[in-house]
Amino acid sequence: MNRNYIKLEQFGLEMYMVSLTIEDLIEHYKIDLYDPKTDDGYQRPPIPPHFRNIGKYLKKENPILPSAILAAVSEDQIKELSENLLEINGKIRIVDGQHRIEGFKYLNKIDENRFMEMRNFQFPVIILKINENQRLHEINTFIDINSKGKKVSTDLAIRLRDKNRNENAEFLNEHSQVIESIATNVTLELNNSLKSPQWLHSIKTSPNEYNNIISINAFNTSLFPLIKSILKDKEIKSIDDIKELSTMIFNLLVESWNVIYKKWSNCFTDTQGFKKEYNLQKGIGVHSLHLVLNNCYINANYSLNKTLENFIGIIDESPATYQDWISGGKLSGYNSASGFSKIAKYIETGELKE
Repeated sequence: MNRNYIKLEQFGLEMYMVSLTIEDLIEHYKIDLYDPKTDDGYQRPPIPPHFRNIGKYLKKENPILPSAILAAVSEDQIKELSENLLEINGKIRIVDGQHRIEGFKYLNKIDENRFMEMRNFQFPVIILKINENQRLHEINTFIDINSKGKKVSTDLAIRLRDKNRNENAEFLNEHSQVIESIATNVTLELNNSLKSPQWLHSIKTSPNEYNNIISINAFNTSLFPLIKSILKDKEIKSIDDIKELSTMIFNLLVESWNVIYKKWSNCFTDTQGFKKEYNLQKGIGVHSLHLVLNNCYINANYSLNKTLENFIGIIDESPATYQDWISGGKLSGYNSASGFSKIAKYIETGELKE
């Protein structure tokens, strides 16, 4: 299909703004869905209640939907025929907007006449020019959109981004990417290792998992302060360096959570698994306890052995009780970055500021 376009560029990434009808989108779109057999793909299937609600709304209302659909194509799918005309071939990958498209498809099922009325409804569409073997840009865009302001899970995308990073060492020059790579390695290892019974199969990493207590995104984020501190004293030159440091942090976390389990064993099951009625292994507890661990590392002059020794002393002497971790209890109102710092201070000193 050929469409008029406006060309944009941001940090070397080429984009095209075009106008597509809903029929164009339905005919030419695809979604990079997660495949559990290959562990590939980064999006969940469309959620029926979401797109059905959109379809029902479209049936009754005359909506204005100015928000752009975000899509991606490979370089060989797109050709500038002139300064104004763009040729687009094959399927376009929808990065953001799949539920709106599915909503129109559902409208066609429940009210074909209404759909025919709206089939030429035009959407602004921004198309990123990204080869499929360079999907890291596409995945990063999806994560940025859905982790800032939207309540959309990015767990799959985080896993796929890590997989893509391990195939391309270019990210080693980006400090934030190195931090997330280490965090993801540690989190996945904790979730899959018998050495960490408190976290075995407890972290949500895909849409097929339901009985979990925290997401990979939340757990990763809780590790960022500690990893940033450790990287001040470590030089990362290769993926092997990342793997080595990830193993060191994994071992530190295993020992630290054994200490936490001994202190607040009532917050765990008989097999050291999580109990959802306690905040200890939810964001509130994990962020706060990992801040304590980071403080121990800093005060130990960047010695991991001394860090664990300091952590054991603080947790053993902490006035915090297992009742403090009850969901809806004493610490439940501190679910923010400043709140995590206050809980960390409470664990260390017994002082809890409002």
